[in-house]
Amino acid sequence: MRVSLPDIEAELGAHPDIRQLLVVDCGVEQRGEAEIGVIYVPAQAGKPSAFDLRAHARRVLPESHVPTRFVEVEALPLSANGKPDRRKARELLAAAAERREPGAAKAAPPANPRSRKILDLYLAVLGEPASAEVDDTTDFIRLGLLPSHLKSVASRIRDELDVNLTPHQLLRCRNAGQVALLLRDQGR
Repeated sequence: MRVSLPDIEAELGAHPDIRQLLVVDCGVEQRGEAEIGVIYVPAQAGKPSAFDLRAHARRVLPESHVPTRFVEVEALPLSANGKPDRRKARELLAAAAERREPGAAKAAPPANPRSRKILDLYLAVLGEPASAEVDDTTDFIRLGLLPSHLKSVASRIRDELDVNLTPHQLLRCRNAGQVALLLRDQGR
């Protein structure tokens, strides 16, 4: 699926409490870490928060276009010629992620056995082993999930949990916890 960063900038930039923002791709795509990040300058410090801006993004953008990283800054980084410096923006996003998620941090085990089972199904499709750094809140994109994997995931969920979900339904879920909520909402 093609993601247009200028379109995301236009939608998020229309937020009344945003003075400036820059949307960039970040993460290491070869390791399945391709993400969308936002560096933003609020009209008033601390407002909107990253949480508020993410909620706004979920209201105005397709789920596949919602950025996963948000960093508030006092001013956008600029290159020597006065244009937005995307490389510096990626560095700021990476530094903020490292402060939030230091390499030694351990994830909590999934809150319930169903979330654990769902997570295990996704990991099996991705060919990834279970690890202490992965829990039911871990973003599937960080694990390397691609839309092409969703048909296999839907098949495994049908076979092992006796629930029919479409790849389109699964596309809206960013982690195992959200898939568990989807199953709960369907009465399963």
